[in-house]
Amino acid sequence: MCERAVFLSRLEFSVLLMAEGVEEIRCFTLPGAKDVNRKEMIEAVHGLILKGFLQVEDKGISLSPELASMTECIKGSTACLFVEPGDLYQPQRIVYIGGQAAVLENADDTNSGFRLFIKEPENLWAWLEDTFDLPKTDIMSKAEAGELVRLNQLAEEELRRLQEWEYPGNAAGIRFWMEQLGEGFGETPFLGIRFIRSCDGQTCKDLILLPGSANMWFLWRGREKLEVMPDSIETRKEMETLFWREAE
Repeated sequence: MCERAVFLSRLEFSVLLMAEGVEEIRCFTLPGAKDVNRKEMIEAVHGLILKGFLQVEDKGISLSPELASMTECIKGSTACLFVEPGDLYQPQRIVYIGGQAAVLENADDTNSGFRLFIKEPENLWAWLEDTFDLPKTDIMSKAEAGELVRLNQLAEEELRRLQEWEYPGNAAGIRFWMEQLGEGFGETPFLGIRFIRSCDGQTCKDLILLPGSANMWFLWRGREKLEVMPDSIETRKEMETLFWREAE
């Protein structure tokens, strides 16, 4: 599967989806007919043809094989991740999960240009680590991480405070939860991820990665109580497979 990124305007992305029969996708608002005039649509289609993303054939217009595979991934997605960066200079990302992961991210400050690319399941977590500069050194086992917290008074206090944190609920955006944590805890989160199942549109999981005095904290809220876990090899491995398992 090609992981090359393609750059598209919002309208171009919408045209590609509409060519595949997609009129609505979760977490991304497509422009309605009233918001686009004929000239803009013609220019968008013409630009996609020049880029080689659309092909004109006797029976009509079709997508290039590369773009067809990307839109097919979006069409077949069973869930999506809304990825919110702690660093406001970083763009938001939406990851559509199916057989592969189709990643859509803002590419400019005008909220009109986007990059679209595919990631294989085994490469998605490594991409998140690189993109958000997650700490990679001194990763330890879950038992070692627990022992480190027990021996570190500051870490033990952080854990106690985080376990007492009141989760604002699914109705609040994950950015709201991240800002609350940043203000109350004194550390800006690395990132927040909201998992949304496509079939019912209900939020299933929220995950926030937060710097700590001795380790990175994983704050994990699903259907039950808030879980707080220190960074470990096992925890990262679980996160690497969790979203795909939940999407099935």
